[in-house]
Amino acid sequence: MRRSPGQPRLRAAHALLRRPRKRRPSETGHWTDRRRRFLSAHGLCPTTRGSDEKLWRDAVRAFETALKRDDKLILAHANLGLAHLVHANDERAENLAKALEHFQKASEFKGRGLEGLDLSAVLINHGVALQAAGQSSIAENLYAEAANALQMARDSQALARVRLQHDAALCFNQSVIAAARGQIDDTKSAAELLERYLTEANVDSLWYPLALKRYEAIAGNLTLKASDFAKRKSEVALRPISNVVVPALPASITLSESTNDTLKHLGQETATGTPLAKFLKIRRYTSVAPGIDLLADDSVLAIFLVNDQAPPVIVQGQGVGAVRSEVRVGMPAAEFFNLLDRKSAEVRSIDRRPAEYLFFPDIGLSVRVENGQIAELVVAQMPRAKPR
Repeated sequence: MRRSPGQPRLRAAHALLRRPRKRRPSETGHWTDRRRRFLSAHGLCPTTRGSDEKLWRDAVRAFETALKRDDKLILAHANLGLAHLVHANDERAENLAKALEHFQKASEFKGRGLEGLDLSAVLINHGVALQAAGQSSIAENLYAEAANALQMARDSQALARVRLQHDAALCFNQSVIAAARGQIDDTKSAAELLERYLTEANVDSLWYPLALKRYEAIAGNLTLKASDFAKRKSEVALRPISNVVVPALPASITLSESTNDTLKHLGQETATGTPLAKFLKIRRYTSVAPGIDLLADDSVLAIFLVNDQAPPVIVQGQGVGAVRSEVRVGMPAAEFFNLLDRKSAEVRSIDRRPAEYLFFPDIGLSVRVENGQIAELVVAQMPRAKPR
């Protein structure tokens, strides 16, 4: 991807648009994700700019400012297109027009920095915008291009999950177009596409119940019954946690970022911290924000959430559109362990204190329990103590 001096502004805007928000899917289309390089999207959400309108507008304004400096930023065009698509509400026609404009500009870089899974993401999201604008035939052509891009992509095995997400999105979108034709063969094709979607997609996706409902309505007596999909269990891995959003700030405290920069951002430039031991460079910085301590040397090593004033941590599956859950200090321990299986946890100490934590190595989150409640949460990546 082409980078420019505007790239930090893009990262900040991207972070704003990815803030936790309530979403609900619609039946128009199913967006996709590309390793967070483009915003994830699954279907039109006409009324979901999120709980903070200002954050959304600030992010969009940041992308627009970056494009004024360099109109060839693929990332900015792709994200702006998706931002206008996802958050169309009372200005729906205007936002759809803007979405189509930016997707078209991003698509112009096909073969010139836009290829593989990046290309398929743009084509799928562009297709959803066209479907919303009533141009299903053009959208269908883009979906065919996206399918070809997926076949040609030579990404690593580690991105197999992303490829599967894109394929699932294509199945959902193509099923919508096929079902709309109303012919028997098209209806059967739509059911087959939904079967593929329900087999491949993340069951925690917000769009999975919608796909299941559509499939149940048209499946009839096909060999694979809808009830088989309804019984699927969630086996989706969770996303590693690397940051904590501080409500008063337009960004996050993030592991591995510069300690000096983080303290400056928090308004704690003069904080000196307490060394863990006489000859150790690692220090604990207390109360850098409400309910938050840091463990750091030159970079942030761990984020401690120490009381009920601390913000929540977001736990989310790795699939596109996976449901987000909040965990926070003060919540009932039973509720916490309904989200995270304590069988996968390891008993660990973190900063030489006698306190022991349950560490979940797959996501980098530790928890300390007192009197049936979560007394402390720690975001930190540590080596696994025992083999998987």
